[in-house]
Amino acid sequence: MRFSTLGDFARYLESTGELHCVRVEVDPYLEITEIATRAIKEKKPALLFEKVKDSKYPLVINTLASDRRCELALQKHPQELGEELIKFLGDILPPKPSTFIKHKSLTSRFLHAPPRRVSRALSQEVVEQPNLDDLPILTCWPEDGGRFFTLPQVITYDPRSGKRNMGMYRMHVFDRQTTGKGDASHYFHAALPVQTLPKGVVLFRAGDPAQGFVMVDQGRIDVHLTGPNGREILLYSVEPGQSCVQTTLGLMADEPYSGEAITAIETRMVMIPRPLFLSLMDEESGFRGFVMQAFARRMQDVTRLLERVAFGRIESRLAAALLDLAEDGTVHATQAELAARIGSAREVVTRRLDMFHRAGWVETDRGTVRILDPAALQLAANVT
Repeated sequence: MRFSTLGDFARYLESTGELHCVRVEVDPYLEITEIATRAIKEKKPALLFEKVKDSKYPLVINTLASDRRCELALQKHPQELGEELIKFLGDILPPKPSTFIKHKSLTSRFLHAPPRRVSRALSQEVVEQPNLDDLPILTCWPEDGGRFFTLPQVITYDPRSGKRNMGMYRMHVFDRQTTGKGDASHYFHAALPVQTLPKGVVLFRAGDPAQGFVMVDQGRIDVHLTGPNGREILLYSVEPGQSCVQTTLGLMADEPYSGEAITAIETRMVMIPRPLFLSLMDEESGFRGFVMQAFARRMQDVTRLLERVAFGRIESRLAAALLDLAEDGTVHATQAELAARIGSAREVVTRRLDMFHRAGWVETDRGTVRILDPAALQLAANVT
């Protein structure tokens, strides 16, 4: 059985007992995803919400959230289909006519997979100006950047090569006519140059004016503050989906930087020029919401850092930093970098690491710390 539309599939699920209709009004802000998550955990049917707050459209969810429903959609169990595809790909190398005849059903489906140009299509039955605010778009989690289309079909156009592509991505809704891929950084990739910077590039120093709003696509930028005595402290790191509080303050309040930003690893980023940033803050509520939410989260991080430095014991801060930085039980950082991270001096970190080593918690080598007893470090990190 083939399904021409999602509605056809939903009706088929209902006929098999795999879809439940919800007729009371529900809220697309957090409530629907909470209900859907509980339904998945309890192995409940897919859900059709007939009345979504502030929308004239119904919403169906969890249609493919079980092996049974995937099997109904594909008309085969997903594992069986996967094994069939693996066998097919193994048989066609090297390609022989007899192989394609043997797998004529799959061959036919592959031949019909590429997109085709048509004069009429279902998507052209109604042509009107888009208004995303009419749709039941969800805010999924309390710390999400806003409303998202979870898995739509997205047609993209590369302005440099002219190539088109269709994919499925999580799309952030900025306003009634605009979305961006994944996080707000993709909103600008088509129009602004993407920079790939190696490790160790200085993006700004204390006293520099803010030139633009940096959005990290891949990598990490560390922002340090240096005191009059030369001691450094790591204020925060900027990773994908995060913002630099010093940059936001600099652009909005015309204040110079007080810290220094350096790429910690190879970093791919986009810089939104100051005039464009200020224009977007004035005119685009979605972008403004992203910036202010990221700013608020970053201020919480800085406040927690100040609390740890002001009131936390050195041993607790160092233990927490080691656990936070560990990858497969090993921390790749110099003692000077650890000192900057916890707001202390390198000599102090050296003495505390030696104490941890004598206790059997860690082993140290040049530029690395191997964690031997994470439970002991966790206890130390929790001591205030």
